[in-house]
Amino acid sequence: MSNTKETNTALTTRFSRYIDRHPLGALFGLFLLLYLLSFTLIYLQGVVQPTPWRAFYHYLLMIASYSIPVFVVIELEKLRHQSLLTSRILLIVLSLASGLAFLVLFQSWQLWVVPCILLSFLKRKLQPLAEELRTIGFGMLILVLGYGINWNLNYFLALNISDRLVDPLLWKIDLNIYSFFFGTKVSFEGIFPLLKDKGIFALLEAAYFAVLPEVVLVLTLKARQGKKGTQAFLVRLFSGYAIAAIWCFLFPSVGPCFVQSSMDVAYQGSLTYSLMQGEVYEFNAVQHGLPLGGVAYFIALPSMHVAVAALLQILLRPTPILFWAFLPVNILSIASTVILGYHYILDVPTGFMVTAFVFLPDWLASMRAARNKGLVIFRNSSLSSQTRTKC
Repeated sequence: MSNTKETNTALTTRFSRYIDRHPLGALFGLFLLLYLLSFTLIYLQGVVQPTPWRAFYHYLLMIASYSIPVFVVIELEKLRHQSLLTSRILLIVLSLASGLAFLVLFQSWQLWVVPCILLSFLKRKLQPLAEELRTIGFGMLILVLGYGINWNLNYFLALNISDRLVDPLLWKIDLNIYSFFFGTKVSFEGIFPLLKDKGIFALLEAAYFAVLPEVVLVLTLKARQGKKGTQAFLVRLFSGYAIAAIWCFLFPSVGPCFVQSSMDVAYQGSLTYSLMQGEVYEFNAVQHGLPLGGVAYFIALPSMHVAVAALLQILLRPTPILFWAFLPVNILSIASTVILGYHYILDVPTGFMVTAFVFLPDWLASMRAARNKGLVIFRNSSLSSQTRTKC
């Protein structure tokens, strides 16, 4: 009996050491197992998910082009303590302006690919990035697996929630709010976008699609801090998606974009409308055995777009230039979820709740540490006062 206990203790100790030394390797193993389990789960229900090579191709091009502002801003961050950027107001103004400029240029991100590759090689020549690149590469593999798990779970949800959606209730709430806001009774017929201006629409659309590359930006920054920081970021990110999946299973909704003709005819040629129609097709296809695209996300409540934007904004706090540059990007991204018609109004506060849940363990640990520190200070002061009294 004692030999068995000693063996179990030794195995546990060895496993803990491995996780401590190889945090990303352990997380990769866990995500690979979860992907296989989620794939088996939907396979047993008759769903064979194809590999979305076309989506990966577009995502990789988008992410690759995004390395230009990533590398440039990381270098600008080093100038923060020099005379040009010592003024906090100047830093904030320049950062906000660069964030808004990025949104305008992001609509033509395909033009950035070649210069980004050249800049990447230049960066590697100026400063060895072997360890960071390995960490980023491992992190990207985990991202792919994490989103693969997420898509599998969404296929599972589509098969099990379609007969109990609460969308009619959320439609009613939103229509009442919109009717109050616009001062007249409205319907979902052509209501989106709520702000019918081509320039504003383009800006909001760019902000909405900027979130995924921003995930890679934060991954890059965390890789510079080490493997444990990268692991913590990925755990927070996909814990949020797990919470959203559970929430959707208990209180299922798919979003206002599933209402036919909710998008104004003038905007039905946009990338936003194309993505929405893709979601609707994928949701119906998985239930009727039609060919699938391999990318699935149907969760409206809570809005993970809001949750991820808030998460990324919080994690950018240690780098002021990026924090202020992406503040307008993330604010517009959150606003775009409702204005463009992806989400109901209630999806936004519930998205913030997911972010709060993700950070809750850290906040509780900080409060516990602060309380313990206060107790130590109090005890030390009590001991010193007792010593003075005795003297």
